[in-house]
Amino acid sequence: MDIRGLAELFPFDGYVIERIAFSVEMVQVNLRRDKRRRLSCPDCGASMTLQREVMQSVRDLPLGTADYVLIFYPAVLARCPRCRDTHTLHPPGSAPHAKATDRLMRYVSLLARHLPLSRVA
Repeated sequence: MDIRGLAELFPFDGYVIERIAFSVEMVQVNLRRDKRRRLSCPDCGASMTLQREVMQSVRDLPLGTADYVLIFYPAVLARCPRCRDTHTLHPPGSAPHAKATDRLMRYVSLLARHLPLSRVA
């Protein structure tokens, strides 16, 4: 079976899809950091040095029959030599302290406009 176009479903800049596991109820997507891209400081843009990577997860929009979509990614803790500050870098589209992607949060707030809150969940 040849499946194409999955990178467009999970467009996280700087991350590559490593593995996807499908079941009827759940989809699990494992991302890895694209090591061809340099780590740049969000404040000054200088090249950062990697200190460690910690696996984190976020929920995403339903996919097919699977209502539960989990995305696992390595959150990168890096240090900027110019700013002398450390930053935790997450994939774009996932907030640092949220457990959901930005597009899932936008979808839920769109549903909350038209449905009662008991039906949104």
